[in-house]
Amino acid sequence: MTKDMFLKEIDKRLKGLSNKEKEEILFDFEEHIDAALLEGRDEREIVEGLGNPAAIARELTAEASLKIAEQERSIPNIGRAVMSILGVSLINLLIVLGPVLGLLALYFGLYGAAAALSLSPLIFLFKVVFLHSSNLLFDFFVSITLGSFGVLCSIGLWQAGKWLYRLLIRCMRFNFLLMKGEGSK
Repeated sequence: MTKDMFLKEIDKRLKGLSNKEKEEILFDFEEHIDAALLEGRDEREIVEGLGNPAAIARELTAEASLKIAEQERSIPNIGRAVMSILGVSLINLLIVLGPVLGLLALYFGLYGAAAALSLSPLIFLFKVVFLHSSNLLFDFFVSITLGSFGVLCSIGLWQAGKWLYRLLIRCMRFNFLLMKGEGSK
C-alpha cells in the first residue's frame, strides 16, 4: 500500500470527526511517513509498519467520541462513544456493553419506581372520588409520604445519573487505553 492509498483509506474511515481534526490527523501521518522516507526507508515498509488503516481509524474515532462525550453530556454522545468503543474490538462487546446495559436497566428501573411513588397521591384522589374509603385520613398521609419519597428519590437519581455518566466515561476511557496497550501507564 502506498502513502496516498493509506491516507485516503484513513480519511474515508474517520467518522464523526470534524474536517479540522481529520486534516490534523492526516497531516501527522503524512509528516511521519515523509520523515521516514528522508531516512531512506521504503514507502511500503513504512505504511505497513503503521498498521491497518481501518483499525487506526476506529481507534481515532473512538477516542474522539469519548472526548466529545466528556465535553458535552448527552445521551446521544454517550451512545456514540459506547458504539465506537465497541467497534475497536469484539471483546469490548462483553467488557463494555454488558455492564452498560446492566447499569442502565437498574437506573431506569429505579427511576420508574420513583416515578410511580411520585404519582401515588393520584391513587389517593382516585380512591376518594370512586371508592369512598373509610380510612381517608390514613390514606391521605400514606399517599403524601409515598409521593414525597418518590420526589426525593427522583432528585437523588438525577444526581446519581450525573455521577453514573462520569463513571461510565472513565470506565470506557480506561478500557480504550487497555485495548491500545496504554492502561498501565
